[in-house]
Amino acid sequence: MASREDGEKCQNCGCRYLTVYHVPDDVWGKIRPNKNDPKGDLHSGLLCPVCADQLARDIGIILFWETSISDWAANKLTAAEKERDRLTEDRRELVEALEWYADPDNYTRDSWGILSVVQAPDYGD
Repeated sequence: MASREDGEKCQNCGCRYLTVYHVPDDVWGKIRPNKNDPKGDLHSGLLCPVCADQLARDIGIILFWETSISDWAANKLTAAEKERDRLTEDRRELVEALEWYADPDNYTRDSWGILSVVQAPDYGD
């Protein structure tokens, strides 16, 4: 069984697609799969955008595609942005730590020549 991430399966060509789109009811009634089935629901059926476009063109209708980000996609985008920001902050802290340890003024040598840290930074661990 395919998951939502695999997309829907077009009932015309069989390909899988992730694009969510809307076709006005009057147009969908003319292009939908199984449109000749008297028991068929006006809103039933799945067509990939390519097949929907071609079937509409075949009957003289040109579809106009308009895009927007759905709530589902916006939430995914927000989660990705948060992860990016977290990784950016982790990287910044790592760079600061490396710069501190690379600074020779943060070390001293005792009478035996052993190198030791003057005072290590507090990272709140």
